[in-house]
Amino acid sequence: DKLQVGVPSTLQQLKKAGIKIWVLTGDKQNTAVNIGKSCGLIGWGYTLCYIRETERQACLHQMAALLDTLSSDGPSAALMVSGDSLRTAMGDEENRTCLFQLMSHPRVRVVIASRMSPRQKAEVVALVKEKLGVVTLAIGDGANDVSMIRAAHVGVGIRGKEGMQAANASDFAVSKFRFLTQLLLVHGTLSYYRNSLLILYFFYKNIMIAVQQVYFLFYAGYSSEEVFDGYMLNTFNLCWTALPILLFSVFDRPANVEELLEFPQLYLTGLRGSLFNFKTFWMSFGEAILHGSVVFLCVWHTLHDIFDSYWVCSVATYTAVVLVANTKMAMITSTWMWFNVLIIVLTVLVYFVFISLYCGEIGFQFSPWLFGVIQQILQQPMFYLVVFLLCIAVFLQDFTLTYIKRIFMPSLMMLVQETRSGEYDKSNSKKEALLLALNAPDDGKEEWKIQEMGSMRNKEEEHHHHVQGEANNNEMIEMQEGKGRSIGGTHGFHNSSLNASKAS
Repeated sequence: DKLQVGVPSTLQQLKKAGIKIWVLTGDKQNTAVNIGKSCGLIGWGYTLCYIRETERQACLHQMAALLDTLSSDGPSAALMVSGDSLRTAMGDEENRTCLFQLMSHPRVRVVIASRMSPRQKAEVVALVKEKLGVVTLAIGDGANDVSMIRAAHVGVGIRGKEGMQAANASDFAVSKFRFLTQLLLVHGTLSYYRNSLLILYFFYKNIMIAVQQVYFLFYAGYSSEEVFDGYMLNTFNLCWTALPILLFSVFDRPANVEELLEFPQLYLTGLRGSLFNFKTFWMSFGEAILHGSVVFLCVWHTLHDIFDSYWVCSVATYTAVVLVANTKMAMITSTWMWFNVLIIVLTVLVYFVFISLYCGEIGFQFSPWLFGVIQQILQQPMFYLVVFLLCIAVFLQDFTLTYIKRIFMPSLMMLVQETRSGEYDKSNSKKEALLLALNAPDDGKEEWKIQEMGSMRNKEEEHHHHVQGEANNNEMIEMQEGKGRSIGGTHGFHNSSLNASKAS
């Protein structure tokens, strides 16, 4: 019966992150409304909409009237429904549909259901999963919340004075409600980012090596001959492209913990599925086909005429694929630590040691046709040139696309990364401007805000260069004319103009 420390701030953070919050409680309706206001869930300017009818037709008419009221423009609304009214509203399909339309209305920011039984809590969660098709999270601290926690996609239990039943039935257990921000905004955002790029990279590297076999069909007369040796294929995913992506999926952080908590809107990337969807999958698929095609055609058209050997070109192509895959891994890495560099370098070095032994006396008993192949490749300068140019091509392609996106179509993550104060920017005006824009009155247009911040960033830089150029010209004119004006005064004007541009 007492709010924990940090509950209002936690709910505000989750609302900024785009999470829609519903309260399912067994308390009286007035108590539930007062708790909603005291914890900041219901704003003082919200319109309160009540569903109190317990008869089928009367309840349907009341919900239809509320829908008509909410159809016009106005402030955000909070929907209040009691357990008896909810039982009537969920009695038949017509009422369930109308109730769902009301609960999912864009103006309805909060739903508070009072006098709820444990079974009704689970039914409401099931209704949201069935009708809206979103990912649901249920959090509770008592035995009466167990059914709700089990019905949701993700269940969180709070260990406290209510016992351990909720914690034992949950997927995650926390000791305080405020720890939900760390669980969602930090671990949730980072896990989505890492897993999305992990899956896309796995598709990328496997498709790229599979493209080599497709192109080799034209050279092998559509026979069943394989382009690579069997042991080489088995070690590709197991040894030469495994550890770098493993470290990436554990340690990479596009934003630090402080930034993830300070900008909860970064969680919208996962809610919208911006990193892993059909578009990003097919873009990664096409990029793998492009890189695989360039690798095969460049290696075979340059080295085949020099050696006129199928296995020499096979080992050279395999080496190029390994190096290009690790170069791609380096390009998608955001956080560089000493062990990231060490693992990528060691992977490449150990590969050359392996291929040298495998193409020597040790590997002769397994693949005698590869004996002495790597020695011929390493003695040919054209091989080093081709591999170097292929890695540079992958680097330049990723660098160019990232540069264009950061300049013309920046995401919120990119804008947050640009707000990191450097050695000569202690005030960090960019972060203040970004926070001011994101914390503007909520109008449901987060994407527009991000695009507007990108255009503001470009205009600010243009204005900065323009003011700096004018100040330099004024300084040169004064020095030439010898008006007696001090140079210090000119620099003072320059600094004040820069401060004005930062403020604007």
